Amino acid sequence: MKPNDKINEYIDRIERCIPKIIRTVPLSVPREIAGLKFTVSQVLTLASLFRKDVWKMTELAESVNVNLSTMTGIIDGLIQTELVERKRDAKDRRSVLVYLTSKGKKVANKIRTNRKRKIRSIIEYLDEDRREAIISGFESAVEAISIRTEKKK
Repeated sequence: MKPNDKINEYIDRIERCIPKIIRTVPLSVPREIAGLKFTVSQVLTLASLFRKDVWKMTELAESVNVNLSTMTGIIDGLIQTELVERKRDAKDRRSVLVYLTSKGKKVANKIRTNRKRKIRSIIEYLDEDRREAIISGFESAVEAISIRTEKKK
């Protein structure tokens, strides 16, 4: 088998897996919480904000893989729902800091808890070797995507 044929086979296998994974572990589990509806980008932003107390807008945009102007719109929406606050960095007035409000922490925690429960139900089914293989595969894919993204800049 030629190397290019093998790559095409890998691509086909990945393409067959993606829809099932996306349907089974939606990025926004659930898309509605506390009477609020969220976009996928808002859920990803809330998840990032939950992992770290204070973010610079530029770092947050990078973590969610969107440009700064898109992140500004996402944050504007989350501010309107009183989940996030934004302020200028006292040390660097050019820098904008973003953080969750107490309401935002509760909502982000619910999203995280639901997602973790769904992922747990999947990985508990697998033996340790397969768990490690899947997680290593995801980490390698993220690394490859990051390298590819950096090269395009």
